[in-house]
Amino acid sequence: FFFFFFPHGIFEIPALILSVSLGTVLCFYMVLFLFRHKKAVPMLELCTNILRTLLLVIFPMIVLAAIIESYITPLIMQLFL
Repeated sequence: FFFFFFPHGIFEIPALILSVSLGTVLCFYMVLFLFRHKKAVPMLELCTNILRTLLLVIFPMIVLAAIIESYITPLIMQLFL
């Protein structure tokens, strides 16, 4: 069971954790921005950085996990079944 989910989970779980952390950071800085806190950053800059991370880091990790799940995992399953 472990060998069926491990290969694509190497990329999918960190991508999930990173995307959740980006959502948390966005929420945190939006609250700071709404209350006009001195540590607030410009929303355009923050959203640009988050979008850049999504497109350049998270999306390729998810695509790689999908490719591994489609092509590598069936080969591993054939070894054990």
